[in-house]
Amino acid sequence: MKMPALFLIALLLVPHATAVASDSVRVEARLATEHDDPKEGVEEVIKKQLVVTISGAPKLASDRLTVRAKFYADDLTAVQVVVEKEVTVSASLDRGRATLELPEVTFRHTPAHGQTSGTGRSTKSKRIPAAGRRYHGWSVEVLDGEKLLGEAYSIISLKPGAQR
Repeated sequence: MKMPALFLIALLLVPHATAVASDSVRVEARLATEHDDPKEGVEEVIKKQLVVTISGAPKLASDRLTVRAKFYADDLTAVQVVVEKEVTVSASLDRGRATLELPEVTFRHTPAHGQTSGTGRSTKSKRIPAAGRRYHGWSVEVLDGEKLLGEAYSIISLKPGAQR
């Protein structure tokens, strides 16, 4: 009985260290949202802007990194997730850090709603289905040539190969 306990104590006393691979970067993203709905009607207009911060000191094949960001939308007519916009920018890690403000992306959609016509006893109501593209999420990949150095996703199911 004493031998397994001593082994466990010895294992706990060994210092543990976590290491980040020398060829990876940390990717952080902050999403800003602005609603710009028209005063008339039921259409919703939402503007999204991503601010990406990459940090680390990887061994690079080139001095420029490629940052590829994708904004995803729910296509309410086709009922599927689609890429609304893809943005690719170059960056360099000055002092091990870079912050990039990506262009704003606008999403427009009309939620399902009812519409009435007529007055009094002849009032009729009909259902209007949802239409347009509603914001779904984003993904960011940092590349050195074709080599993936870091990535971040608002929803893990947006990662290539993930189950949806």
